[in-house]
Amino acid sequence: MDEETLKKIFDPYFTTKGKDQGTGLGLFVVHGILKSMNGHIRVQSQPDQGSTFSIYFPRMKEEGLYKLNKEIKPLPRGSERILLVDDDQAIAELEQRILENLGYQVTMTTSSLKALDLFRARPARFDVVITDMNMPNLQGDDFAKKFFLCDPYTHSPLYRI
Repeated sequence: MDEETLKKIFDPYFTTKGKDQGTGLGLFVVHGILKSMNGHIRVQSQPDQGSTFSIYFPRMKEEGLYKLNKEIKPLPRGSERILLVDDDQAIAELEQRILENLGYQVTMTTSSLKALDLFRARPARFDVVITDMNMPNLQGDDFAKKFFLCDPYTHSPLYRI
């Protein structure tokens, strides 16, 4: 990364991606988490050479550690039918595996446009929709607007957006 890019990488929604390829929140969130823990992140980068991110957490005193709960309770399970939308294939597959291991029936897609078509074709097929916020073509908030303006009984949009 060049110096100008480095100055902006922790800004919310800063991205070097194209217009319809999502927006950046990852480094902003990482920076916020580290700051809340009195941690620090250092970045070294050379254009066309790569970047190194070093993350530092404060050392905890032994008496400050949380005691582990010896009783391990099973995670709650579900059976609902979930429509899962995330443009990152690896993340979507991980989310799908986790949810299916908890008993949910998951229909996963990496396309917000395909997800909207799936829902409009058979809205009663899904009990829950989980969507990524930053996606190409149709952002999560725009997807939700179109999704919630669909009549679940007639399968048609209530309003055109």
